[in-house]
Amino acid sequence: MAFVEIDRFYDLPSGHVAASALRAAGIPAVLQGAEMAGGFPLSIAWEGGLRLRVLEEDVAEAQEILRAAKPPESDTPGPTARERLPLALATVAAWWMTNWGTGGLGMTAHRLRPTPIVRAGLVIIWIGVALFVLRMGAVVLAVMSAGDME
Repeated sequence: MAFVEIDRFYDLPSGHVAASALRAAGIPAVLQGAEMAGGFPLSIAWEGGLRLRVLEEDVAEAQEILRAAKPPESDTPGPTARERLPLALATVAAWWMTNWGTGGLGMTAHRLRPTPIVRAGLVIIWIGVALFVLRMGAVVLAVMSAGDME
């Protein structure tokens, strides 16, 4: 009785919804990578997605349940790369600011109980990083608008 992969998800909520639908139908399901993704969301992309696994004998039934539970495709187009870029850059900057160094700026500040001067320095660093990321996003958008990059 081995578990086999039947689907991959690149966001945690979608993976949990699919696994829950299978479990509600009485099919044992494992969402491999969900534990790591809860604390480190970027690990989903690093690991190639969250893998939904079921027992070999439940594959056909599980695929049918997932097909039936999948919402219909929308006629509304999703956001373009240009519209997603600022949010993606802000997400990376926020992740970097909280995980920089050994314990992240937030963790380090909490452990060390910094003086007000150190806190002000950390805020200046965060603002600098945010401005840098926004500037880089503006540069990338300008290049994309010029037609040099698709």
